[in-house]
Amino acid sequence: MKIGLLGGTFNPVHIGHLRLAIEALEVYSLDRVWLVPAYISPHKKQENILPYPYRLQMLNLALEGLEKIKISTVEEKLGGISYTVKTLDYLNKNYTQDDFYFILGDGDFLSLPTWYKGNTLLDYASLIVIRRNYIDLQELSQFAFSFLQVEKETAWGWKKGKNEVLLLNSLDINISSSSIRKKFLNHKDLSFLLPAKVEFFLEENRNLVEKFWREKEK
Repeated sequence: MKIGLLGGTFNPVHIGHLRLAIEALEVYSLDRVWLVPAYISPHKKQENILPYPYRLQMLNLALEGLEKIKISTVEEKLGGISYTVKTLDYLNKNYTQDDFYFILGDGDFLSLPTWYKGNTLLDYASLIVIRRNYIDLQELSQFAFSFLQVEKETAWGWKKGKNEVLLLNSLDINISSSSIRKKFLNHKDLSFLLPAKVEFFLEENRNLVEKFWREKEK
C-alpha cells in the first residue's frame, strides 16, 4: 500500500490537519494516511503540550467515520524523543510491503538541516511537500539537489532512487493549533476550526487543558 504519514503534536488536532491529509490522499492516490502524534517532540517545548493520551483521544474523536485516515502510535511504541528518521526506519523494517510518503510543509522542508539526520529522509520514504508558504520553486529545487542529493527533476518534483520529493499545492486554510489554543483560553467560539467532538472534549476537560496551555499562551 501507499501510506502517507502526517506527523505533529496535534495540540490540538484541527480541520487544517484533516484537509491536508485528504488532499495528499487524493492528489497522490494514497491508500491510507496515518496521523502520527509525536510522543516527545524534538522541535517544541513540552510545557504547553497536552499529555500524549489526551492528544491521542482527540485524534480518535476527530477521525471517526474517516475510513482512509487512521492513527499510528508508533512513536509512543518507540518511546523517547520522536525523531522522524527513527520512525521511518522502524516502519520500513516492520511494513516491508508498503511504500511511505512523509508529508511536511515547505517551511519544514527547508528546515531539514536542523532535523536529526534530516538529509537521510529520502532513504526511507518519499516526501510530499505542502506548498503552504509558496516558497520559490527555484529555492526548493536548489535545496533538494544540494541537501537531499536528488538525482533528477520530474513533473511533480524531484527523484532520488525509488523515492521522490512531490509538491502539493494546499488549500489556503489559515488555521494553527497555537491560534486555537489562544481562542480556547479566551473562551472564543471554536466552531468549524476543529471537529465538534474535539471541541466538546476540550470544554469537558477545560481545567486540565488550561493547566497546560495557560502559561505559554499568555
